[in-house]
Amino acid sequence: MAPKRHPQEGNNILRSKGGEQLNTLRRGRGLTGKWCASRLGVHNTLWSMWETGVRVPSPEHVAAICTLFSVKKSALALLAAGK
Repeated sequence: MAPKRHPQEGNNILRSKGGEQLNTLRRGRGLTGKWCASRLGVHNTLWSMWETGVRVPSPEHVAAICTLFSVKKSALALLAAGK
C-alpha cells in the first residue's frame, strides 16, 4: 500500500518556483521584503513564506503583487499555480 501524502505535497516544486519568481521580481527592483509586505498590508513573515514557498498567496494577493510590480498575472503563473 502506498504511503499517504499531504494534499499539497505534489505542489512543492511549483511553490518553490513561484517563490523564486517573487524573489526575483523584488530583488530586481532593489526592494526589501519588509517594504513589499507593508505595501500589500501583510506581515513581512508572510511575504517571506511566499518567497520561500512555504505558503502561496491568495488570488487576491497575486493580483495585488501584479499591481505592485506592474506585471501581468501570466508573469506570476507559477506563483498562482502553486495553490
